Amino acid sequence: MIDSWYVGDIAEITETFSVAPTSVSFNYFVTNLKGDIIVPITGAQINPITGGASFFVDINLDYSGVYYWRWASTGTGKAASEGSFIVEETQFADPVLDYDRLVLADFPVLYMPMSGIGTQLDLAPANHVGTYHNGQTFSTMPNGDTVTVFDGATQYLEIPDANDLSPATAGVLTFEAWIRPDVDNFPNFQSTGYVHWMGKGVTNQHEWVARRYNLYTTDVPPRPHRTSGYAFNLAGGTGVGAFFQDSYSPPGEWIHYACTINTVNVSGPYPTGYTTIFKNGVQRNTQSLSSGGIVPQNGTAPMRVGTRDFASYFQGAIGKVAVYNYELTPAQLLAHYNQMVTGRH
Repeated sequence: MIDSWYVGDIAEITETFSVAPTSVSFNYFVTNLKGDIIVPITGAQINPITGGASFFVDINLDYSGVYYWRWASTGTGKAASEGSFIVEETQFADPVLDYDRLVLADFPVLYMPMSGIGTQLDLAPANHVGTYHNGQTFSTMPNGDTVTVFDGATQYLEIPDANDLSPATAGVLTFEAWIRPDVDNFPNFQSTGYVHWMGKGVTNQHEWVARRYNLYTTDVPPRPHRTSGYAFNLAGGTGVGAFFQDSYSPPGEWIHYACTINTVNVSGPYPTGYTTIFKNGVQRNTQSLSSGGIVPQNGTAPMRVGTRDFASYFQGAIGKVAVYNYELTPAQLLAHYNQMVTGRH
């Protein structure tokens, strides 16, 4: 095992064969700490060292995780060797970037810090691009990072439809964000008194949504400030949503939100899967998809932040939006929460 490296380093790996080989190959791939291959790479620039039997390659370390490599040769000196090394997120503490690095180390399929002006670039390898509509203002998150504030009237971010933003693609989808509602009651709400502040769904193309209720609703019983995450059939109608609802959440309070739709991890209570939700790194509620007959399918709606389908609008700040194609562990989500509020995970 080679000593640990850090993202941004260049690793040089050398090999000396007993006899000058006819040909040499070098291959490697990268996994996360769970062992999932995230970067399958074949081939690298092989450089001979004087003597004819020694060679080296330089690898740009663009990802954190475990790098596995293998040399092979043909000819009289035919041989093979292999090894691995760990690449860590960072060698130096950086309070502005540490949260982003922590999230990226969990390999989201989308990660938007929500600090762009007009256009929001994706820090995840998929390189989704979001566009802000009707303006935006800015504030700061608990760690000091810049974040977009939506006016609750017309402003939103839109990301084009993509397969990796659908729970049907991998059977699992986790969506995560930090939200700061700036009012008790959103002026542009829908139905009984809630807003859809993020989601993917339009008429006959419904998939998932993140919802926040007003302090005063017409539900019986009332749902003051309930925060939920729903899965839907494409046709819409009643979805299945996990939720948390506390006694009171004052305007201006930051909330770490994460919701998973999982159709893979089935069991007796959850024969077709479930939705589950976390607040501030703590799991709060789980609901069975079978209770509403929900079978997620891949729709064509864009993903939006600040609204879902223009029927309601969120007034406040939304930051650090991430989407994953697997269910994060409670430890991962708690680490995200702690990193934001304490600078340590």
